[in-house]
Amino acid sequence: MSSRKSQSIKQRRHWFTSCFRDGRILIADSMYRSLSLEGKTQLIELYSQVALDPLDVVTFLDVDQQPNNSDCGVYAIANAYELLDGNASLMHAYENSVMRAHLAMCLQRGFFSQFPRKGC
Repeated sequence: MSSRKSQSIKQRRHWFTSCFRDGRILIADSMYRSLSLEGKTQLIELYSQVALDPLDVVTFLDVDQQPNNSDCGVYAIANAYELLDGNASLMHAYENSVMRAHLAMCLQRGFFSQFPRKGC
């Protein structure tokens, strides 16, 4: 079984990313630092095969916060890319003004690359 598993999760009208790594479920959420009942239920369903009690091994990561109420999906995808690329800290700020264009470009060409960061 792979030691990494990543999943974008929708709770209510909000997306966040989770990743199973080294026995922990890492949560990269660009808006909240808590889980709704729906989010908890999804984590249990997704990770019960790899963790005895998934909710006991949840760690919220410090991630860039989205500047509005509509970019959570873009941030969830950007954070999933970083987590699957081996980046566990995600302590950087994305260049929000070009994230949607970058996502569209990735989808058009059929593969993903790192999302633009501020100061890079």
